[in-house]
Amino acid sequence: MGEQVILHVEVATDQWFVKGAKIADFSLPNALVLNHQANNINSVVRKHGRRYASQIVEIPLYPQTEGRFVIPSLAVEFTVKHGNESVSGMLETTPVAFDVRLPSPEFCRQMRGWLGNASLCLKQLDVFRLTLTMGIPFVSAM
Repeated sequence: MGEQVILHVEVATDQWFVKGAKIADFSLPNALVLNHQANNINSVVRKHGRRYASQIVEIPLYPQTEGRFVIPSLAVEFTVKHGNESVSGMLETTPVAFDVRLPSPEFCRQMRGWLGNASLCLKQLDVFRLTLTMGIPFVSAM
């Protein structure tokens, strides 16, 4: 609850995208949906030996209660290059659901060893970050 969930919608074509895919604004009961902060990621993927231009649209969601959330069918607008022309189209996604739960007391007990605080237990709206740093000698990429 209150933690970020990122919705990924991928559109792929064997042509090239002319502009970024757009998803119509939508809302979810008991969740913040940051449609205005959607992020498009462009890439090239290879599937079954063929290359495709891919766009992933990421939309941050913040569920505010426990329970099941159902993302409705979404309209996705896209424009691709076809020969010397731009062709626009629209697709619809299928609905998808996810569940949000508060951490169990057992989870709190298990996390104490990792976080080093015997009195620590996560509650609603608590956020933590565990950063692990490692180094490997003689490897320039690290």
